[in-house]
Amino acid sequence: MTGRRRRAALALVALLLAGCGEAPRPPDLLLVTLDTFRRDHAGAYSGAPHTPRLDALAAESLVFDAASTTMPTTAPAHVSMLTGLHPHEHGVRRNGDRVRDGSVLARGLPRRLMEAGYRTAAFVGSRVLEEPAGLDGFHVYDAPDAFIRPGRETVRAAARWWRRERERDDAPLFVWVHLFDAHSPYGDWRAPEKRGPLDLTRYDWVDVGVFSEPAARARHASAYAAGVGEADAALGVLLDRVGVGAGADDASDDAAGARADVARHAREPVVCVVADHGEWLDERLDATGFAYGHGAALGEAVLAVPLLLRVPGAAPGRVEGARDVRDVNGTLLAL
Repeated sequence: MTGRRRRAALALVALLLAGCGEAPRPPDLLLVTLDTFRRDHAGAYSGAPHTPRLDALAAESLVFDAASTTMPTTAPAHVSMLTGLHPHEHGVRRNGDRVRDGSVLARGLPRRLMEAGYRTAAFVGSRVLEEPAGLDGFHVYDAPDAFIRPGRETVRAAARWWRRERERDDAPLFVWVHLFDAHSPYGDWRAPEKRGPLDLTRYDWVDVGVFSEPAARARHASAYAAGVGEADAALGVLLDRVGVGAGADDASDDAAGARADVARHAREPVVCVVADHGEWLDERLDATGFAYGHGAALGEAVLAVPLLLRVPGAAPGRVEGARDVRDVNGTLLAL
């Protein structure tokens, strides 16, 4: 991390902890990454109706209004989050690349937290991230057997691990959960095409004639929004199961178990939610033939990402200044 970024991260942490009273033990850390998640589809930013659980979390968080990604491709963006570096610095420029530089590996967030005594785990929703691009530092790295899995399955695995570790000892936890639901093929998990092979004629470089009718574009946009909603619902299940925002009047087993865990351990985790990149819908379709994809064309639709940080006891608010996904590394380490 550069001196400037380190000072910015420490200043943010000082602001967050100013109202928290006595300095706590090292906090549990929960990082949730939303794959292919447009910022304008999050209600906390646009008023869109797709994300009630994210919006409720945002009301208790710092919400960064001008956050961006370093690259609209899954693996490079995630490695930037975990190292605080640009892709040209950490060396992962495309999916399938691996970190080769030992100095980059040494600064990775999971390894540094492991060395600080944390129990660390990752639960990812796609085999795109089957191996963390060469990054180490995870006691557990859980990836699906299939190319993708529903976010609800991913969070169930993460929640089981979380509760098991909480019952085992009092070591602080770092858990990264990756939700792939908004990614193509669009739709919720009841849609047959969601589980089938990707129809490449309908994503990325497409025949404009296939989407010549407004109704065809509307259906595709609606299917994308359904995937966003699936990711939001999975986020809600995860928050309930780790004891974040479980309402007193919620009678579900998940929420009740979470409240019991929180009461026993007297703490809630720090929660950071961020997207790796957004998605083009039909904004470039007529001009270039590129639509319903990312990675091949830059612009606000793929570079702007939601970024939320909830620290128990710290006041919520909006942050106007520019940030990017590299700040996740430094801020969580500083906390």
